[in-house]
Amino acid sequence: MRSPVWLAVAALMATVAVSPATRAQQPSPAFHGGVDLVEIDAVVLDSHRQPVAGLSVRDFVVTEDGDPRPIVAFTPVTLPAVTPATPAPPWAGDVIGDVATNARADEGRLVVIMMDRSIPVGPATLTARAIATAAVDALGPEDLAAIVHSSGFANEGVSQDFTADKARLGAAIAAPMTGLVAPPTVGDTGLMNTPPEMMRTGDCMCGLCVLDAFANIASALDGADRRHKMVIFIASDVVLQGPASSGPCGGLLREARERAMRALDRANVTVHAIDPSGLETLSKDASSFRLGDRQTPAMLLRRQGNLGVLPDYTGGRLVANTNTPAEFVAAIFAESQSYYLLAIERGATHGRDPRRNIRVRVNRRGLTVRARTAYYAEPTNVPPTPVAPAGDAAVRAMTGLLPDTGLPLVLSLTPRILAGGGTDVLATVRIDRGGEPRVTMAPGRPSGFDVSIGVFDARARPVGRAHQSVALARPDLTSRAAIETHDALSLAPGRYEVRAGVATNDGARTGSVYGYVDVPAPADRDLLVSGVTFTKPPVTPGQDSPVPAGGDRLADVTAQRSFRPTDRVVASTNIWQRARTPVPIAVHIRLLDTGNRVVFEDGRHIEASAFDAGVAPVSIDLPTTTLPGGSYLLAIEASDDAHTATERVGIEIRR
Repeated sequence: MRSPVWLAVAALMATVAVSPATRAQQPSPAFHGGVDLVEIDAVVLDSHRQPVAGLSVRDFVVTEDGDPRPIVAFTPVTLPAVTPATPAPPWAGDVIGDVATNARADEGRLVVIMMDRSIPVGPATLTARAIATAAVDALGPEDLAAIVHSSGFANEGVSQDFTADKARLGAAIAAPMTGLVAPPTVGDTGLMNTPPEMMRTGDCMCGLCVLDAFANIASALDGADRRHKMVIFIASDVVLQGPASSGPCGGLLREARERAMRALDRANVTVHAIDPSGLETLSKDASSFRLGDRQTPAMLLRRQGNLGVLPDYTGGRLVANTNTPAEFVAAIFAESQSYYLLAIERGATHGRDPRRNIRVRVNRRGLTVRARTAYYAEPTNVPPTPVAPAGDAAVRAMTGLLPDTGLPLVLSLTPRILAGGGTDVLATVRIDRGGEPRVTMAPGRPSGFDVSIGVFDARARPVGRAHQSVALARPDLTSRAAIETHDALSLAPGRYEVRAGVATNDGARTGSVYGYVDVPAPADRDLLVSGVTFTKPPVTPGQDSPVPAGGDRLADVTAQRSFRPTDRVVASTNIWQRARTPVPIAVHIRLLDTGNRVVFEDGRHIEASAFDAGVAPVSIDLPTTTLPGGSYLLAIEASDDAHTATERVGIEIRR
């Protein structure tokens, strides 16, 4: 049986995956009506297509099937502008993101970039990646984005869960993808160079997978929070209905289409479709084998019409028939910089058609509104919403699309190379009690926390799980000191998402935090520097501390990367060399400030005899007492006569 964590992650990643954003700039929209409300994101634009702020509920008129409907909830939203920030340090792109927190903003966009199976192979694939990259570049300071694929066919790209880490999003966009998988078409003259029949492909029976992906995305987004939710659908075609001769596909498509539209309706998701095919003249191209292979005007109009259905339904935009579609992405984001969240009461079903046509207008001249155009009334026999699976509260805390913020948490993930070339990840969960109510004693049992960790591979398949209980002694009950727990996760080389859920042992308060880690492959590298652990050990100054590997030393490991001058901090790593006969290694350790100036330097010489099964530990006391406040890059470089390896991680000194 699949765990609840798997079900939550698979809802987005497998069918189609969270680093935190910064603190909120303003209160989030709050609606209290529940499922009987139809929520509408309305974007109001002036004659220059710039968003208009400052309107009130009295400026809006909503009609349903031509009849006015009262607006029962109204919230204007203006997202933080993307302003030139303090210039990033020159080394900012080299920093390893080994720490995640569940602190996040209440506002900002949730952006799903959906790479469709219909993206043509060749130049259109490069254009599709340019569109996706433009969407990542346009993300605001509070936005989170995810990369998904409509087809689950093998090698169909790499997905990425919601994150603000643009480097991880870029890596998912750049990953190889196969595109549409179509059986060959053979005619009287041999193989025919015709467009693939979208309903008859090996990866997606009847074309249902795309509509199912939309339904799954919307279901995952439903209830996540009140952010503006949008899908950037990069595709050249989508199957919405089958011809009369399509057999069972026609009925299946009707059901899938309604299921997707209902889910988009319920979650209030806006779909923008962008076609990477380029400008099309309908002339016969040089690669066609015969006249009958050319695309007719009717085919082009049908294809672009299909792409426009979901944008029209949800109030989004269709970008097609242009050689520079990526240039339209910034405008799509700009239009949603200010918007209005409205709600009307959901009507009941009368007659056979549950669909209600709606229109949102403003009573000011020269302004236009982009908003959804319909919703589905609920039939009287709608089954009740399934209750979340019962079980461990810490496990349930990790099943959300976004982290649970009920307990402030920090998660550090350090990939380590072990003797003999094995690998693991040291996961440290920090529970910050500084701003939380005092932990109370649960009747009949010691007070404390339950901590669960779930590990998922790049395709969202569960590959590991850990659990521990942290009991608090009575003197700790009133303490505001943070609690840190540790787990060594045995993981093979690869890319993983790690989710940690924490609950008080009575289940009254929960929290979760999501992070990512890349585990290197020692067998493929002649020289490697392991991830860096940070400890605050009670040892004699000037002595090297061993690399934490369990036992009492593990208790000193911290997820902190921000330290005070009074903290004694030891950074530790392992140096790996693959050669059966080790050679001496030179280690160069530097601290660079934001001006890329070296403020601390240390050199080491590791003799060949120091290597045990390919691994030698290195530790260094950081000069926290002498460093000015600010951000620093810790760079550890190992080299021999033929190879060089470096590990970089960021730290901060608070004064």
